[in-house]
Amino acid sequence: MQGYKKAKVKYYKLVVILDDRTSDICRALAAQDKIYPLNDAVEVMDNLMALDTKSNSLDDARDYIKALAPWIKDDQIVYNNDEKPIGISGAHTPFPPFHGSAGQRQLSYDTRS
Repeated sequence: MQGYKKAKVKYYKLVVILDDRTSDICRALAAQDKIYPLNDAVEVMDNLMALDTKSNSLDDARDYIKALAPWIKDDQIVYNNDEKPIGISGAHTPFPPFHGSAGQRQLSYDTRS
């Protein structure tokens, strides 16, 4: 993310390799085909990096991180009538990893046509 910021990238998009090991969470993110504003991700990342782990207990730090950048949970997956993941509902971290076994990557996205 910091490299994108230095390069003055404004948006990024996820790249998900769809194969037999791809989770429903990653399939739902791929189906959304969302373009993420880099500023949102950088703000969250800066807040995470500013966390004073010496002044906070491990439990407090963990709660802060979970509140600021929560991983996507299975009950946030939106399915179509064919039970295929088509999106994610609710708040979640604006950058990978989106869940514990995530394998997606992000690419900068140029909105100029």
